[in-house]
Amino acid sequence: MTNQTFTNGYALLIGVGADLPVTVKDATAIRDILIDPSRAAYPPEQVKQLDALQAEFDIRSEKFKQMKKAVAIEAGTAVKFQLEQQLLDEETKLTHFSDELDKIESALQS
Repeated sequence: MTNQTFTNGYALLIGVGADLPVTVKDATAIRDILIDPSRAAYPPEQVKQLDALQAEFDIRSEKFKQMKKAVAIEAGTAVKFQLEQQLLDEETKLTHFSDELDKIESALQS
């Protein structure tokens, strides 16, 4: 076998995770095969695995819900202001992740 890489190759692997955690393991195993120099020899930077994006969105979404509860309960003005600023930051990040997930879904449907 030669040490050539498949420079024209690109791959997008999506492990849905959530209630199907084995799909993340499958996507990781396929990624390992694709970047293995003795097998498919894709350059690692040209193989994207997106299960982490959904996981991060889920974590941030839960954090956002908890922060909203804290703002509703908190009576101190300074703490409430700080929590509201954190909520705005998290809302921006959630919107970004949601947009990224929508782009991926659109690309997969076309």
